[in-house]
Amino acid sequence: MTRRIITITIIYFVLAVGTFSSCNLQYDATICDITFTGLNSTYRTDTQQPDRFIDKIGFEIRSVRNYQTCYTPNFQFVNSANAMTTCARFQNELLKSTYELSFDRAVVLNTDTIAPNTNILANQAVLALTDIEIYVDCKWVTSTIVFRQELIDQITFESGEYMVDFKCATNDGKTFLKTRQVVFEE
Repeated sequence: MTRRIITITIIYFVLAVGTFSSCNLQYDATICDITFTGLNSTYRTDTQQPDRFIDKIGFEIRSVRNYQTCYTPNFQFVNSANAMTTCARFQNELLKSTYELSFDRAVVLNTDTIAPNTNILANQAVLALTDIEIYVDCKWVTSTIVFRQELIDQITFESGEYMVDFKCATNDGKTFLKTRQVVFEE
């Protein structure tokens, strides 16, 4: 009887290890689309516009989640491997060098006027005082564009609504254009 219990335990252990090892803990994912929101509106949906800027000015770009499920065998002697954390191995990446940010109204930087629908990130004075970061974690690629306080002190937005266009691309040639309504308040 003891020998039978030991044999069953060993078989159970071998099947359990085989089940977990068949679960791929990394999966291939691709950035197929992005969302674009104001930095203070990170967890709002696209329908909850406009974003309001008072003190801090910034935007967040996030990949739309694209994932595959973990292989689960038809027979289970142990819990499914779906409960384990799986991480994306992104096959493409956002390119900071392709970022374009434009407003539908004129913006004044010191005494110079930046015309409507002009990429303000092409202006070296703006770019030098803007922090652009890209973060990759288990499920998302997130990027932020944050105007430093020095830039906010030098740039003037008239109070009111603006439409902001954001363009970017990935290293495999996908391009994205997103528009967001924002309000600058005094």
